[in-house]
Amino acid sequence: MRLENLKPNATSRPNLGNRQTSNRTGVPSLADDYTTNNLNQYTARENNTLVVAGTVASSAVNVVVTPSGGTPQAAGRAGGFWGTEVAPANASGPVQQSVTVVGALSSSGASASVSSESVSTAVPAASEAYTYDHDGSKKTSRLDS
Repeated sequence: MRLENLKPNATSRPNLGNRQTSNRTGVPSLADDYTTNNLNQYTARENNTLVVAGTVASSAVNVVVTPSGGTPQAAGRAGGFWGTEVAPANASGPVQQSVTVVGALSSSGASASVSSESVSTAVPAASEAYTYDHDGSKKTSRLDS
């Protein structure tokens, strides 16, 4: 079982400008919204979900993802690829989010083969505001509180 990083795969970019939204699932309520100013700089961004995804050698492996303090959820599948989104506890600021991924392969008459991996990653605040200096350089980073 291997964990992988995913990039947004659905974006809204009117008139070839900056993106207004990004969404990894196509579910409108999970979209992250972006706001720009008249200088075409991002001034705000949402971070509503954390994508957890990876690959397995066999498409018969069942994958379950459990965020720390959260409810286990089955990962969506496409052949050997799997993925799901979890809601990080980032409403009050940046957090270190942990998830545990369990993959189980069982066949009739045989005992289950189970693999487990826990990972942790820094997640920015649910709502970020960006500021810029007089030269146009961004003054804040994604993990500033």
